[in-house]
Amino acid sequence: MNRSLVIPRLPTFIVPFARTVVVVFAALLLTLGLLGVSGYNLASCLEALWDGTFGSRYGWGAVLTGSTPLMLTGLAVAVAFRCGALNIGAEGQLLVGTLMATWLGVSVDLPSWVMVPSLFACGLIGGAVWAGIAGGLRVWRGVPEVLSTILLNFVAVELVKFAVTGPLEGVPGTAQTDELPKSAMLLMLDRTTDLHVGIIVAVALSITLYVVITRTTFGFRLRAVGSNPLASTYAGIPASRSLMETMLLSGCLAGLAGAIEMMGRIGTLSQGFTTVGYGYTAIAVAMLARLNPLGVIASAVFFAALASGSREMTFAPNNVPDKLVEIVRGLVVLLAIGYGVVQLRSQKD
Repeated sequence: MNRSLVIPRLPTFIVPFARTVVVVFAALLLTLGLLGVSGYNLASCLEALWDGTFGSRYGWGAVLTGSTPLMLTGLAVAVAFRCGALNIGAEGQLLVGTLMATWLGVSVDLPSWVMVPSLFACGLIGGAVWAGIAGGLRVWRGVPEVLSTILLNFVAVELVKFAVTGPLEGVPGTAQTDELPKSAMLLMLDRTTDLHVGIIVAVALSITLYVVITRTTFGFRLRAVGSNPLASTYAGIPASRSLMETMLLSGCLAGLAGAIEMMGRIGTLSQGFTTVGYGYTAIAVAMLARLNPLGVIASAVFFAALASGSREMTFAPNNVPDKLVEIVRGLVVLLAIGYGVVQLRSQKD
């Protein structure tokens, strides 16, 4: 009796993580090649990379803490892209959400059980309002959201700078706000590494969004409009309404990322926060994950590990220059985006 060879397939929820592994190994080879050509000790650099990521307790904490805002902003980009809305403004939405949460945090003194949810709500509202502006311009005036979200990023940066040097400035001349009260700070999971409960919130939202997108009517409408808005309209799915709802949801996630980062790790808003770039890295996070919320978890951890490990290489005895580290990060981002684009095109074909 002939027996055909059956090749086992990976479970659906494992596939997004497996794809990320491919880019991880490619990025590692790329990093080693660049460092080797530059004349650095590869063994020592690898040791520093490992110690700064998964080789120590501090490394684990740094990676998980750094992945929290990337996970939430990555979800924001992934959700919007799934609906065909090219939201490039997660950075601005994060900044406005952070500003709103900080404003409330330094203005009132409430019990922790009231303060924390209130600051979460401020982050959600701030991000939603900023994304809603771009969504409204797209729906009612036909302005491409790619253009409006990019421009709104710059407006958000200037808005934060104005706030921290003006009405929200704490000590005059410091260009930063007062510190948030203890009642506004998130519960710490590991005080030695600044790891807080925000990582649990981010992972829970990733899993929830995966279920929503793949198992609910809202998710079906979102995917249908993203695949073919014209056909969706003929099928009775309001494309404009779906796009607006998705932009608002995307903004909520980005704004929440800023609020959690402020409440979990930073505690005070300054001009320096406008250069963190989480919203821009989120595009690569989402593309590497192929817009899959579960894949965003692995993708965010990867980019956080890259940042933490490469930072460790700048210290003695390796002393890798910051500029070279930035080149490595930039090449990896391009690799991740390219991989995501190729995979998305192959899926459509």
